[in-house]
Amino acid sequence: MTTTDYSSVAAQIVSSRTAALEFLVAQPAQFLTALTAAGFDPQKTALINVQGILTPTQKQTLAKTLEGSYEVGGVIPASVTSNPGIQQMQADYQAAGKSFSPLLPAYAVQEWSAIKALAVALKPLSRSALGSLTSTSLLQAVISHGEYDLPTVAPFNFQKSPFPASSVLGQCREA
Repeated sequence: MTTTDYSSVAAQIVSSRTAALEFLVAQPAQFLTALTAAGFDPQKTALINVQGILTPTQKQTLAKTLEGSYEVGGVIPASVTSNPGIQQMQADYQAAGKSFSPLLPAYAVQEWSAIKALAVALKPLSRSALGSLTSTSLLQAVISHGEYDLPTVAPFNFQKSPFPASSVLGQCREA
């Protein structure tokens, strides 16, 4: 994460002839530029971008470099304005007097979706119950709700913890 000159790392990756590359770096645009300069070809080696690492503007700038790469993630990009969740997000932005751009990063969609999930989980609670929520009881309300099927994100279910011995707080961190 502290690397600033990616040329030697890129050269090692290219010379390794790896079948696939998934990356997490502090400066993704610089890393991808170094990969291209070292001869990396996403048509020959699967390049997997975990959604949200690159901003939409960076993706436009690196268009040819990214051609043939894969982007994976559980969030619908803000540019998919035909999605009902993105339409709702756009309406919420406008209602709040904020401008909505289809170039919003995936993190904006993810956080907006998290707020919607929280609202869904807390809706059945009384005002008195809402006023006395602790961080543990808040997370328990989210977990107790079960499956969340928001149109902006892949369906997820906090009740099916892969770590059944975990505490409520640990379950949300690890799930």
